[in-house]
Amino acid sequence: GLIFIGLIITNLYTFKKTVELNEQLSRIYDLEAEIARLKIEHRNEIDRLNKEHQDELNRLTNNFTEKYEVVEKALNAFMYELDEFYVNKHILEKDYLEQKAKIAEIRKKLEENN
Repeated sequence: GLIFIGLIITNLYTFKKTVELNEQLSRIYDLEAEIARLKIEHRNEIDRLNKEHQDELNRLTNNFTEKYEVVEKALNAFMYELDEFYVNKHILEKDYLEQKAKIAEIRKKLEENN
């Protein structure tokens, strides 16, 4: 009888430990699922931020390119007018050469910054 009661107690203890282990395994699986969900959520957030930054970078690049082209066209127009003034003798050669040098300097700075 005593051996039988000992076996029953051992089986009950083993059953209790098995149930506890199953609960712990269930928690581990739940945690793994939560970690996987959070990884996906964070990856989506990183992708969204990267897209926003890329869009902003593209916008800034387009704005800069547009402004650069406007300045370049203005310089070309000014150079054309300067050449016309010189050809038509409305300005002195000294002034003409000074203005051309200034334009060349501005172009050089633009190209360096571009």
